[in-house]
Amino acid sequence: MKVSFNLTNEHVKKCNVSFSGFKQTKNQYGIKEYEFSFPFDDENYECRLELFSLEKDNYGNFKTISKIHDRYENDAYYLKSGSNQINLTKMFGIDPATPFGYHYVLINKKNKSDVKTLIDAGDSICERYNPSDLNDGRIYNVVDPDRTVVSRGGAMKLVIPDSQNVDVIYNGNKYVFDEGLKNKRVGVLKTLWNRLGGSLAGIEKDIDDGKYDIYSRVLGTPIFGRDNLSAHGYWTEELFQMAPHIGNLNNYSNFQKKLFAHDINWVSDGAFVNEGLQGVHFQNVLKYGQDSPFVNWFNGLSLEGGLWNLGIFPKDTRNVSHKLVNSPYKYSQDLKSGLITKYDNDDYDKSKPTYIQFFDKSLVTDEER
Repeated sequence: MKVSFNLTNEHVKKCNVSFSGFKQTKNQYGIKEYEFSFPFDDENYECRLELFSLEKDNYGNFKTISKIHDRYENDAYYLKSGSNQINLTKMFGIDPATPFGYHYVLINKKNKSDVKTLIDAGDSICERYNPSDLNDGRIYNVVDPDRTVVSRGGAMKLVIPDSQNVDVIYNGNKYVFDEGLKNKRVGVLKTLWNRLGGSLAGIEKDIDDGKYDIYSRVLGTPIFGRDNLSAHGYWTEELFQMAPHIGNLNNYSNFQKKLFAHDINWVSDGAFVNEGLQGVHFQNVLKYGQDSPFVNWFNGLSLEGGLWNLGIFPKDTRNVSHKLVNSPYKYSQDLKSGLITKYDNDDYDKSKPTYIQFFDKSLVTDEER
């Protein structure tokens, strides 16, 4: 099979190779059609599309009845490489609201007895004795126009919001460009832990630019969970809220509308069975111990006789240091006399908390310290 994965390749653009499999579309006159895109080696194989009528059993499951005959061919439609738009009503007499089944038959041009039957990803019926037997044609994709499609064929794209177009940020409900932020991130090495500052805005721009149109689904790292600490989003704090640096509900609403307009599904990842240290339930256990209603949600030690205490110091404390963050005062010591002078801190923000931050001196630069 000759398939190019370089989607910028001019040959791919010309042949319109697609991995979306089957999808509904409309022609230039607004008439409903179906698009079939099955990649195959057209130099060595013929690809035949076969369609089948369906009926439901007493449990609502589909089963195949018979092959639907083409008005112009004997019993099939021969596909070309790339996209094939077919008016099934005109060609096969299939009403737009009628469910049907289909599969692809590959025929070796040099050996006509070499015949394989294949299907797209998605909803299917397999009536083979051996599901992996490609020579057995009793396997079919199912198309039900009235059914909500849960599974779809085609390829899926993985994106990480934190590192996606970091120069694109939200200004209210619209995204704007920030060249300064882009220049700041040039040359930065992305690791598992560091945050680059991307959000849904960067992905929304790519949707507008049509960069995901060849995919049927886009999968992202978690955007829900209110994880404000990590770059990946798996340190869940509150499952029912978005991470503020990723976007708000209005941003998410616009984002979903654009996905819908481009016929793309968003696969929402999340850590739904674990919780970060800042999680609302875990913090409740730290505060109330055995009296917390969530005490049995977590497996820990030293709950008897008191609250949970989290150790923050390593055994070797030589590199442990601390600093006072957002202090109302600054202090300086005269090296000769030893006298300490206190004066106001011009950078103090009374709207923010004052706290002690502990850190490992071996892991920070002098400037960071």
